[in-house]
Amino acid sequence: MRKILSKHKAFFAFGIPALSAALLAGCNLYSFIDKPKGDEQILSAARACFDRADYACAREYYAQLSASYADIKASEEAFMILAENGAGMAAFMETFGSGGGASGLNDLAERLAPGSVAKRQKMQEAFAKYLSITGDPNLRALVRFVSAVALSAEMLAEEIPAGQQLTKARIADNSSTCACGGAPECTKPGGAVIQNGNTDPVPEALPAEDAFLATADLSGNIDTGHVRSAINEIYLALSQIGASGGFSSGAGAFADAAKSQPLSTSTEQNCFRWFLLDQGIGR
Repeated sequence: MRKILSKHKAFFAFGIPALSAALLAGCNLYSFIDKPKGDEQILSAARACFDRADYACAREYYAQLSASYADIKASEEAFMILAENGAGMAAFMETFGSGGGASGLNDLAERLAPGSVAKRQKMQEAFAKYLSITGDPNLRALVRFVSAVALSAEMLAEEIPAGQQLTKARIADNSSTCACGGAPECTKPGGAVIQNGNTDPVPEALPAEDAFLATADLSGNIDTGHVRSAINEIYLALSQIGASGGFSSGAGAFADAAKSQPLSTSTEQNCFRWFLLDQGIGR
C-alpha cells in the first residue's frame, strides 16, 4: 500500500494517502484559485472545492479537465461520490483503516445506516469509475478496493434501522444456534433486504475482472449473490494492489474466504449467511 500511496498526488486531496493525519483533521490542503487555467490549476481548484465539501463546484472543475487527466478525474469523482454518501476517507479510515475485515464492515455499515436503494446506486456509480481508469493500474485497483468496501458496507447498512447496530439477527434467523447444513439452518430473517439468491454466479469462476457490479441493476432487490460479488471485488482489488500487513490478514483473508462460497442452492445460500456470522459480520 505504501508504494501506491506515495505515487499518486491525487490521493493527497482526499485521504487516499489514507493515513494522512492532516486530512483527518480536516485542514484545507488546496487553496482556491480564481478562474484557473490549465489542467493543474483546474485540478487544484476542483480539490479545493472538494476539500470544503462543495461538490457542485468540484464537479464543475473536474468536467473541465482534459483527456490526459482522465484517470485522475475518474478516481477523484469516485471518492467525491463516496464522500457525498457518507463513505468519505475519514469514515473509511476510522472504520476500515486498520485492515478491515468483518469488524471493519460492521463499523462502516453502522456509519452508513440507515441504508437506501438510492445510496446503494450511488456507491455503485462510484465503483464503476474504476473501469474508466486505464493508464494507471495501481490507481485503478485502489479505487476498486475503496468503492467495493463502501458498496459492501452499504448493502449491510440497508439491514440496519437508524441509530441501531448490525446484529446477527439481521443476518440470519436463529443466529445463535444455526449451522451450515445442519439444523436449524441460517435462514433469511423476515423483512430482510438481502434475499437468498445467486444473481451473480461469476465469482465462482474467480476471474481477474468481474464488472458485474458496475453494470448490474441495483435499483431493486439484492441477494446473497450481490453481497458475495461485492466482497469478491474487495479480494480482486487487494490482489491487484499486492496488499500486505493488516489489509492482507484482515480484509484480504475475509474476502478470500468469501469469494468461493457456493450459492447454487437454498442450503448453500443459508450457509453463506452462516459464513458471514462465523466471520464476525453482525454483533
